[in-house]
Order: sequence, then C-alpha cells, then structure tokens
Amino acid sequence: MNHEPTGIAVAGLVERYGRVTAVDDLSFTAGPGEVTGFLGPNGAGRRRLCASCSRWLPPTLAPPPSMVRPTGTCLDRPISSVRRLTSRLFHPARTGRNHLRVLCTVNDEELTHDELLARASNGDVVVLDVRPREEYNFAHIPGAVSIPVDELAQRLQDLPDGQEIVAYCRGAYCVLAYDAVELLRAQGRRARRLQDGMLEWRLAGRPIQHRGAA
Repeated sequence: MNHEPTGIAVAGLVERYGRVTAVDDLSFTAGPGEVTGFLGPNGAGRRRLCASCSRWLPPTLAPPPSMVRPTGTCLDRPISSVRRLTSRLFHPARTGRNHLRVLCTVNDEELTHDELLARASNGDVVVLDVRPREEYNFAHIPGAVSIPVDELAQRLQDLPDGQEIVAYCRGAYCVLAYDAVELLRAQGRRARRLQDGMLEWRLAGRPIQHRGAA
C-alpha cells in the first residue's frame, strides 16, 4: 500500500451534544507534518473535533453538509496513526509551545504495565511515585519510591545515579509525571513515564502496596 503523507481537510463541520451545538460550521486544512492547535474554553468542542478527525467518521450532517476527510492516501489504521494533542494535560503556568514540547518529548517513550513489572522485577529501573505523600501511603506500585513532584528538584540525590527512572502519578490525565520526567532529563537523568497512572493500574488488577505493608 502507498503510505504517502496524509493531512486532514475539514469542511462545514457541525458536531452536537443533544440540543447543544459543540462545533458549528468549521472549515480548515491541516497539512502533512503540521501541528494544529485548537484553543478555547471548556465546552468549546475541541475533543469532539479531534475525535472526528482521528476516526475519519462523518460527523452530524447539517446544511451545508459537514465533512471530515483525509487528504492524500487513506491510512490502514487511522486511530492509531493520528496522534491527538488536546488540552487535557495543559498546565495553566505552561505556555502552549512548552506544552507541545513536553508532550512530544515524553509521549513516545512511555512504558506499559507489563514492561514496568518486568523491568522493575529485574532491578533495571527505579519506580518513582510523584503524587502527594498521603496518596502514596494509601496505595502505590510495589517497590516505588515516593518523592512528590514539588520536592523532586531538592531530592535528586535520593535517586541512584546511572539507573533509569520511571515516573507515574494519578492517572492518564495527570501532569505530575510529565513534569517529573522533564525535570529529571534536564538534570541529565534517564527518565521515562508509565503509560498512565495509579487509577488505571488498580483498575487493571495490578499489584499494589500500602505504606508499612510487608
């Protein structure tokens, strides 16, 4: 199959939640390799727009007809091929440019649950919990070291040199692990992020430990 670069063309897009119009008559083109940002307050329709673009699904039809289509060659697996950058991890103190830079740096080097379990059992990585200490005490990944992200810069000496660090926080929507990985790398440490966080870890039935437990 021909895998030419693929962009997105949106024409007259309309998306609704019941009686609420989330996106109204939107048209734009995002060329291959371009980063397109969508800015707006909560409820502005950014996620509905990204969902339509990433699935190539026809949105709500309304006059004039709405359409989202790929430009160039269609993809075999568009959902896994299109990377969506939304505001779900945006920190109010971080600029849009830095937000994109952090995501592009960290997103492609995440560890899965199975990878973390295997590497931690072999002693290949240090598992770092960057949530507040009371959350760590309640439940954490077995063997994880607790250093809240706001203490990390002052406690780098508590982490072994030369060993890769895997940080995690509350869940897939939590920014703390992203900030921790960025800080660690800036200090010359090898650091990666767990693919999600403690919420998904527990929902998947993975082992957990409580502070003081054997």
